[in-house]
Amino acid sequence: MMLPALAMASIFTIVFFSGLAFARKARKMWAKIAIRIGTVLLTIALFGIVPAVMEASLMTTELAGRYFFFLMIGGALIYKLWLVKFIPLPSVQKQAKN
Repeated sequence: MMLPALAMASIFTIVFFSGLAFARKARKMWAKIAIRIGTVLLTIALFGIVPAVMEASLMTTELAGRYFFFLMIGGALIYKLWLVKFIPLPSVQKQAKN
């Protein structure tokens, strides 16, 4: 029960933070907004799709929600501290070239 829940929570977290990283590379403000909204909607949709595909019980899905909460907190720290260094903002790249 713990492994499927952890797998589901990992899928949700990876989709969410990869969407944020992808939005960070976009140049136009409206594209960034659209990608971020799409990422949130996709993550919410995955809350229903992934447990149905895995045929998980309600207890497993509930446990995945708990794991997702803690993975989001840890992921936010990693995203802010580590990924920001490797995915600079487009405006920072322009200034560095000049």
